[in-house]
Amino acid sequence: MDFNDDIGQVSRFSLKKLFRLIRFKWKLSKALSSKRHQCLYYPPPPPRFVPIIRDILIFVGLRAKKNNRWVYHVHAGGLPEYLEGHPLLKKCYLKIDPAPYHVVELSSDGVSFKELFPKAKHTIIPYGLEIKRDESLQKNPATKKQILFIGNIYEDKGIDLTIRAVSEIHKKGGKISLNIVGGGSQEDVTRVTSLINELQASDYVKYLGILYGDAKWEVFNQAHYMCFPSYYENEKLPLVLIESLGLGIPCISSHWRGIPEIIPEEVGVLVQPNDLEDLVKGIESIFKRDYQDLAANALKRFEERFSLGCYLTNFEKVFYDSIESD
Repeated sequence: MDFNDDIGQVSRFSLKKLFRLIRFKWKLSKALSSKRHQCLYYPPPPPRFVPIIRDILIFVGLRAKKNNRWVYHVHAGGLPEYLEGHPLLKKCYLKIDPAPYHVVELSSDGVSFKELFPKAKHTIIPYGLEIKRDESLQKNPATKKQILFIGNIYEDKGIDLTIRAVSEIHKKGGKISLNIVGGGSQEDVTRVTSLINELQASDYVKYLGILYGDAKWEVFNQAHYMCFPSYYENEKLPLVLIESLGLGIPCISSHWRGIPEIIPEEVGVLVQPNDLEDLVKGIESIFKRDYQDLAANALKRFEERFSLGCYLTNFEKVFYDSIESD
């Protein structure tokens, strides 16, 4: 379901996306006509009008056979709450969408999809990753704290708050710097770079744009702390925080969606969403804690809950159950 060429097209209509939708629906119709027993994977839409209507258009008129079983994998948070506030849209979505056999959610926060699909099996499986860690690096944040923000640079991802918090701490005499990695629309880039200039922070706050592969991991491995104080509506279980744990990077994040299930107290600090004062206090408080303990706890939590092996094993069970059950 790859309808967007870049992040700026998300939830926006275009004729090109309409053509892709028609092509996808044709492929799906062919797959559903197969006589084989099939397990069909589907990620439900984020809580926005356009993606929900898109999925209704995909499924309307399609007839799934009894040998087809759907596994819904929920990546974005907030859909049950959104549909509750739009009863007509909810009625259309539930009537048109194929009933899932199994729903996989990333975390237990918010309103569960059990409310939408009470007859389906439900399992919580957090993301699992394979991390490229530089074992040779010996980090010492005693002299200067290197903060990293990675993600889409939407305002509600917390990037503006992060820049302002780092600026405040720097003005107090704190030895701190911030690298920003990520993309967004041209308006987002302009907003972020303008804020850096407005705060006269260009000496210690750097916007690096979008980085891939080795370039991304190099910046990641050099960071002492990850700061990701998101209050993004569609947030569920941010991969960037899991990546940070896998690199032994303590995290500053927010009490929002599934984030508390990634970041307990022993690996970082959580602050109130969209609260600059609390973010400044949170950053300053984590600087006072033992860095090596935080880093060791982060690695331990990653291995116990978010490794790729755990993820694949759990998902295999879901797929086998969906295919083999009578």
